[in-house]
Amino acid sequence: MNKETFDTLFVYGTTQQRLQDWHWCIDKIESTNPKIVIEIGVFTGGSLRFWEHIVPSDGVIIGVDNVPQPIYYDWNKNGNVKLVNGDSTKIETAIEVENILNNKKADFLLIDGGHLTLDGGIPERDFNNFAPLVKIGGLICVADLGADCASNVFLSLPNPKETEPHAGMGFWTKTQEVEIQACNGSDKGACERMLKLFHSSYGGHPKHG
Repeated sequence: MNKETFDTLFVYGTTQQRLQDWHWCIDKIESTNPKIVIEIGVFTGGSLRFWEHIVPSDGVIIGVDNVPQPIYYDWNKNGNVKLVNGDSTKIETAIEVENILNNKKADFLLIDGGHLTLDGGIPERDFNNFAPLVKIGGLICVADLGADCASNVFLSLPNPKETEPHAGMGFWTKTQEVEIQACNGSDKGACERMLKLFHSSYGGHPKHG
């Protein structure tokens, strides 16, 4: 994606991400040429605009949100964006996404929904619901690592994994099927180091998408 297209989508797309995080994220995803993308946490659809430029017209983009509100008159111009209006922490919502996939697996999953810490945390339940829908070798991104419940999920994953330089997002290459218990399995020291890096980079609390 060239700089002009990125800047236009980022500035006018009300993408709920920090510029440094998102540029790194888009470069990494685009290099894998994904055909199937699942995004948890749509909000106004700013990120969906990026996927429409990356995913080919014969691919599938699935957005999950309990109140999806795409605000662009020309969104879904290729007709390959599917919105699922539902609670991402409920298995019924994951089953609806699975039905859309029709026995296929996603190349990329973005977990950027709620960040509340309850019953282990929303990101943990999102991971356990939707990670099985990603192919082996696919990428899973956990956003907003400045939130404990998100960083705990990422730290609980086996290698190989990689964090954005400012520790705002983390990528895991799926090598196996994993069900995590983030509230019990994370390295507290590693979590503290990640949060320190995040807050020293941004000087405040994470911005949630």
